[in-house]
Amino acid sequence: MWLEGTDKVLNMPLTKKILSIKIDGKDDPKTAETVSITTDNIEKAYAFLKRCPAYYQVLKEATSKQWQDREFLVKFLKYFMRLGKADIKQLIARHNAWGNYDPKITGQKIDAHFTEGTYATRVKKYVLKATLIKFGLCPDNCKKCIYELERYNWNNKANIAHA
Repeated sequence: MWLEGTDKVLNMPLTKKILSIKIDGKDDPKTAETVSITTDNIEKAYAFLKRCPAYYQVLKEATSKQWQDREFLVKFLKYFMRLGKADIKQLIARHNAWGNYDPKITGQKIDAHFTEGTYATRVKKYVLKATLIKFGLCPDNCKKCIYELERYNWNNKANIAHA
């Protein structure tokens, strides 16, 4: 396996900070799904994203440890959270902490996920938790994994059962 012998480690201070976040001051993620009506889709999606240390760390880490980390994030936003292309671009532009962020390049990479026949559309689903663990992104110590929650259709504002 090509990852064996690498020195990839989690950013533990950031991971601990992410795990300590309470959404709207509530402990139970299921009850925290209701967000103020005045908050737009991007902020609701960002609040939901903060529940997962793996994806939140990818968004907030200054340098990506591996090229696919950010691809995993886009797949999560598209297939699990069901955000559109413009919403994904806006969420990343607003909330990323990437040292090498270039809106043009990021936009092209996101566009690839919405263009049939590209490398990014070969697999049309979000990344499994086991894959996140394998790549050293998921600490696997959450009280309740975000994948165990229901998906939320941000466009239609209707809950869709996690498949």
